[in-house]
Amino acid sequence: MVKMSLVKDAGLVCAGMLTALLGAMLVVYAPQLKLGGGPTTTTIIHARNIVGDSAEMGAQLVQLKEENARLLGLLEAKSSTGSPDPTDVHIPLVKFFGPHPFTTGISYDPYVCFPDLKTVFPNMTDFEKTAILQRATGDLVDALAAVHKVDKTEIDPQKMYHQQKFNSAKFTGQEPLDEILAPLANDKIYQEWRHVLAKVLAPYLCDAFAHLHIGCPSAPALETPMSLGMHCRDVTWEQAVEKGGYHGQPYATLHEVARVISEGTCMTHKRDDEPSFAHWVAKDRMFNQDWKTFDVENLEQDAVVFLFDMLYEKMHVFLRQYWMGIVTMQNPFDMYSIQDIIYTNQPDLLIETGTAGGGSANLWSSIMELAEMEDSKIVTIDVNDVYSGQSAGWGGRLIARQDPTQTKLWKKRVQFIKGHTTDPVIFEQVKKAAEGKAKVMVTLDSGHHKQLVAEELKLYCMLVTVGEYCVVEDMKMSRWHSTGPYEAVKEFLAEHPDLFVIDRTRELLYTHHAMGYLKRVK
Repeated sequence: MVKMSLVKDAGLVCAGMLTALLGAMLVVYAPQLKLGGGPTTTTIIHARNIVGDSAEMGAQLVQLKEENARLLGLLEAKSSTGSPDPTDVHIPLVKFFGPHPFTTGISYDPYVCFPDLKTVFPNMTDFEKTAILQRATGDLVDALAAVHKVDKTEIDPQKMYHQQKFNSAKFTGQEPLDEILAPLANDKIYQEWRHVLAKVLAPYLCDAFAHLHIGCPSAPALETPMSLGMHCRDVTWEQAVEKGGYHGQPYATLHEVARVISEGTCMTHKRDDEPSFAHWVAKDRMFNQDWKTFDVENLEQDAVVFLFDMLYEKMHVFLRQYWMGIVTMQNPFDMYSIQDIIYTNQPDLLIETGTAGGGSANLWSSIMELAEMEDSKIVTIDVNDVYSGQSAGWGGRLIARQDPTQTKLWKKRVQFIKGHTTDPVIFEQVKKAAEGKAKVMVTLDSGHHKQLVAEELKLYCMLVTVGEYCVVEDMKMSRWHSTGPYEAVKEFLAEHPDLFVIDRTRELLYTHHAMGYLKRVK
């Protein structure tokens, strides 16, 4: 059993209430149990009144436990038995994730993104930029003062939320973020500020065509940047959040918040209006049978593997994995499973969507070479070039020690096609390469949003031959994202119930592709 920071005060209060309830029941039933010391009539009546209120007390008890557990913004995980155990392990999620991921998430999953102002208004002057930021900062100061019912002179736009004067009784202002985020996340006034912040920013955030994203009826296309902040000021925070999501760092200084207007930003998901990503994960994605994605015995084991998965992602371990000097962004457990499929089934053609830095194609070609699969080839597709200087894809974050496209194995076995995987012209090239092949295998590893995965499933998985696999990679994204491959696979299998089966024997405990090893059987 894993408990994420059980709040001791809540436990003591709950224990006291339970003791009182049990004591009352004992007084009532002592005579039947022959425990001696029969109660008086008055005591019995009083005790029965307590027992009669037990349902209400039970409801209050549950409510109290939930509220106290949320005071620290941490999950109390429930064991299979529900009983306390001295071997329980306590993991504060704010320590586990770190401040920013605790609030916004562990991977790139924006609700909506806004460009920097120079992109929208190329001729914007420094004077205009400064004036806009001053206006926005003023609006933020007024809003924060109103939320806390203080004079706006008490708000310092250069201080973080917990350092403001109104918080002096709660914080010294010197605390590290990971100590203040959990209590802040459960503070009702802080949550109100989070809502209001979305409303204040809405009139300032526009798309690349100079249209305010909030799209209120009175909002025209903005001809100059000085119009920012002048329209749609009467929108509600609910409308602002529905259209644009939440600002990822409501605890930041107001100057930092205002800068997202000029520099561009991506807003975070609503996630059921939970106060943080960690709250949402704890409430909805852990100890939940509907999201038990790993092929293990119980929810506790699933939670441990899930935590490891999020830590693996948070630490970007996949960017430090090399095969023959080339970054290979494959979970090592799945590397073993896929190489075994290649060795065992010996496909004539492996189609890969999502080349990235070429690491996977390089790895699979190595397995083909070692297995003496002389005629086997790989076709890999990506919208970006494989290699550029010492960086390969992902905005230069993949540090390549060599160009994979210049290796002997690549030249012998790999065909790279640049373009969008769903482009009909690109797909026709791939389809032509698959013609006449007795064994065709596919791995889908480009984008991981539901719509793209659904389109690739309908195109590329239908090229897979009977007995071979369509491996839908990074199924894990659905569990800590908004939507993703998991939802797309469910719909695909419902449309083709007789063609593919999920082969969970290919999942070696920790997998990124849970329920994504689709084997064609017909």
